[in-house]
Amino acid sequence: MTIGAKSKRWKEIQDLVGRIEAALGPDAAVTSPDHLIDKTTGLSREADVSIRQIIGSQPVLIIEECRDRSKKVGVGYVEEVATKRGNVGADRAVIVSTVGFTRGAIKKATFYSIGLMTLTEALEADWTDWLLPTTMTILYNRSNALNIEFILARDSDRESLSHEFNISNPERVALLRANGNVWGNVGTAFVGAANNIDAFGSIAPGDPRVRSKFGTRFSDGPVFIQIEERLIEIRQLNFDVELWVEAKEMPFERYSYADPSGGADIRYADVCFDVTTGDRQLRSRVYLVKGPQGTGVFAEITPDKTSDELTST
Repeated sequence: MTIGAKSKRWKEIQDLVGRIEAALGPDAAVTSPDHLIDKTTGLSREADVSIRQIIGSQPVLIIEECRDRSKKVGVGYVEEVATKRGNVGADRAVIVSTVGFTRGAIKKATFYSIGLMTLTEALEADWTDWLLPTTMTILYNRSNALNIEFILARDSDRESLSHEFNISNPERVALLRANGNVWGNVGTAFVGAANNIDAFGSIAPGDPRVRSKFGTRFSDGPVFIQIEERLIEIRQLNFDVELWVEAKEMPFERYSYADPSGGADIRYADVCFDVTTGDRQLRSRVYLVKGPQGTGVFAEITPDKTSDELTST
């Protein structure tokens, strides 16, 4: 590349950076070039442009690579950017080309969820759309009870407790207070004990199952299990379990609507997912609001409710 060509490419990148900064406003940090740490090597990797924004409480990083060549961008470069995105911990990646992309590159970019734009498209694009997520990875902590030991207040109650329930369904075994009020169940006691020792903390999705043993005491007052008409006091529960973590990628659905008060364009992306205990569902939603005062992005997680009639985008 000649000095003149380098100067032209630098001007094109700076024009693009200016366009992005104007679109996203002061809350987004746009850097060009940016140097990011490769998680696999610890070395610095250069990105032509980076965009950083806090959505809810989570930082979001988007990288852009600008390609000024006489030939269209091919499959190899798309794979290179996809690898870089993962290695530097970016959430999204975009390739901007002055001459376009081969058919193979377009297919490969679709597979890897890499954005493709010509320079003209990039200069005219609404970059606020890139702040809305496309997918969310939900991590589910899974367990299989091999044995649950009940430490009783009175050993004489042990015979009454035998063969009264199936340990494969601990959520169905209620734990009660002396007045009959529900404290929780064996499943919630397990979750609390597992959280106290961060039992799943070192397990990554795809790792083999890990066998773990731990227990919990009921320090907030006596807890009982009911057998027929009797309440049997439980002093401690000891768990012998297999633990593993499953990852599920959930696509966000996008919606848009006009603020009834006027003056704002509101877009949001949301996804509904199961929580790890019980069958309750939560909805994660990311809002993007554009109005006369600028652009704002925020997120929330709430119990699932029926959505209003909105226009999907």
